[in-house]
Amino acid sequence: MSSHELDRVVLQGEIIDDEQQLLTSPDEARQLMSAAMDKLQAGLEYRADGLRLLGEAYRRRAWTPLGFSSWADLVRVGIGEHFRATLAPQAREELIIELRNTAQITSYRAISDTLGISHSTAVRTMQRAREEGRVPDEPEKVISRNGAIRDARTTRRLGEVRPQGGRRRADLLKSWRTAVIDADRRLRSLQDMCLDDRYPERRSDIRMSSRGDLVRMRDILTTILADFETFAGDDDRTPTTKES
Repeated sequence: MSSHELDRVVLQGEIIDDEQQLLTSPDEARQLMSAAMDKLQAGLEYRADGLRLLGEAYRRRAWTPLGFSSWADLVRVGIGEHFRATLAPQAREELIIELRNTAQITSYRAISDTLGISHSTAVRTMQRAREEGRVPDEPEKVISRNGAIRDARTTRRLGEVRPQGGRRRADLLKSWRTAVIDADRRLRSLQDMCLDDRYPERRSDIRMSSRGDLVRMRDILTTILADFETFAGDDDRTPTTKES
């Protein structure tokens, strides 16, 4: 497919679940991503074209033929640095909205991956824009960052209030500590498996199957630790095991 042909692709933002429409050729996927980057770097007047091509790459699962396990891995290598280098704080909100409206990327996590921002920032910006009528209502279906098609109406969004139904909630600090201890145990298990004598020969397969998940775990931990640092001096209370 030539660059000229790519420019003439009509993008409707539909969910692509027909395997014949998904990208299978590494060369075609690479060319599509390259065309998107060329447009994005050519100037503001070409940004919409670049975002449309980027949206096509997302919906046609360009990461699969290129050997990545998810959209997050692809954009981190392919375009993440470009957006990180050029993204001014005042332009961030507009780009989040453009990725939804122009690129037709409907997954909050895919949007946050593309721009190198937190998931919560993407959610808050989109919710505010939706209230202002700047973006359409939630679609019935979304393509997740790993290509799965999910029902958006049943997918919980960060920032939504969970109904409590009058039930007494477990102590937050105890639940937090339990989760941390469990995560530490599981991470140590992964570390031990790296010492398995079979690991070197299976490293490539393991990377392909889990790199995206591990990167997402790293990003979650980074966000939590950054939050700790931000509010380190705001609360001098001595932690207790009982919530008021």
